[in-house]
Amino acid sequence: MSVLKESEPYFTYSVYADVTDLNGETRSGENHVSIGYKALKINLNVPNIIDKNDKNEFTLATTNLDGQKEPAEGTITVFKLKNPGVAYRNRLWEIPDKFIYSESEFHKYFPTDEYKDENNVQKWEKDFQVFDINFNTGVDSILKLEGLGGWNQGEYLIESKAKDKYGEEVKALNYFTVYSTGEKSLPYPTVNWFNPIKFIAEPGDNASFIAGCGESNVNMLYEIEQNGIILEKKWITFNNEQKYFTIPITEDHRGNIAIHLSYIIDNRFYTNDEIVTIPFTNKMLDITFETFRNKLQPGENEEWRIKIAGKNGDKVAAEMVATLYDASLDAFAKNNWSFNVYESYYMILNWNSEGDFGANSFMNYNYDWNEVYTYTHFTYDRLNWFGVPYINYYSGYYDYEFDGGAINQAPVMMDKRKVEKDGK
Repeated sequence: MSVLKESEPYFTYSVYADVTDLNGETRSGENHVSIGYKALKINLNVPNIIDKNDKNEFTLATTNLDGQKEPAEGTITVFKLKNPGVAYRNRLWEIPDKFIYSESEFHKYFPTDEYKDENNVQKWEKDFQVFDINFNTGVDSILKLEGLGGWNQGEYLIESKAKDKYGEEVKALNYFTVYSTGEKSLPYPTVNWFNPIKFIAEPGDNASFIAGCGESNVNMLYEIEQNGIILEKKWITFNNEQKYFTIPITEDHRGNIAIHLSYIIDNRFYTNDEIVTIPFTNKMLDITFETFRNKLQPGENEEWRIKIAGKNGDKVAAEMVATLYDASLDAFAKNNWSFNVYESYYMILNWNSEGDFGANSFMNYNYDWNEVYTYTHFTYDRLNWFGVPYINYYSGYYDYEFDGGAINQAPVMMDKRKVEKDGK
């Protein structure tokens, strides 16, 4: 069993139970129990990325450790975070325990690489406060970020504080990015900024995403793929900026398309690949029962009448297969239906940099760095037991009778002793 540390919020354990009735039928149950030092959880449903011109209302809830609602009062404060000011690329290996160079020396030789954890948003300092409000989840469960449309793009931190029923302070932290599709500058310096905005669309709609790069004169290869066929390809140049993309969706796109955005900066390959879902809603049918009786006695006959219509209620010609099964068996295993005659396409083509750019590892090896010495072994006189079974274990040695003589088997790393036919 794990031991809960006071610095950790809570642990969740799973409890399983099997019960067998008098008829021999077994039912299983499962539940979860949460244990912690603080009896309250603050759940703020704020996404990781927010368009500042979009909605500014988010759900707020306070619960006990088992997820049951528990009203609480507290405060919410939002801070703008201070970014490092440079578009550092992520490191390809772990942070060392000891640094050879100072931070200034390192950035002198490697100006675009992380020295320590500059890209870790949770380590960024608070710049200034932009929002502050009191809340009471017993009265209202909606958080409104007033004035969000006037905030600058960037990284933000929400600190939510409250007290549980025992008077212990509970704090929750939410980090999120604020961006705007109408602005050319990046939310913060980064070499790879990509955010899918609308990736489920119907013919006549537009799919959309935003992409950017904090370097100058970067050529990105932009491609649209469907089922292994490139529908569109073009080169797009970025100069420390972000761009907003829209893709007009047509009937030919049903079954999904994929987008690829690939580029190289300072011998580092970057790629963003996403699926745009365009379902076959034009093939959807609405099935309703005009007559239905859900309880029947054995041997009874019953007739059900079913109405089939198109998505918009129009008449359609359709074929249907129906079946009956014993629904009581769902208590042991759910009956799942899977029937899809319209194929959905997924990504087949993609770019990679295998064999070109990447990181590898090596081992510094010295043949004689830790020489291992062998032992000197001695053979001593032993008693001849003349076939009498005998075995003994002491101090890591096994003694046993063998072919009229005794053999001593030493531990690992020592040679086997020779068997003396004369009993020695």
